[in-house]
Amino acid sequence: MNGRYAVYNNSGDLEIERYDTAEEALRDNELNDWGGFVIDLETGEEVTDNGIC
Repeated sequence: MNGRYAVYNNSGDLEIERYDTAEEALRDNELNDWGGFVIDLETGEEVTDNGIC
């Protein structure tokens, strides 16, 4: 799996998918109703619609 951004399930123990952009990851997380969160794999920080947490 390649990509800088990963969607993890809501408990954070399972990576669902990786993406090249945060926008793609956030969109698919919402569209697929995964209820997870997006992590920037380079910084380890969570990314939201408002930026990095």
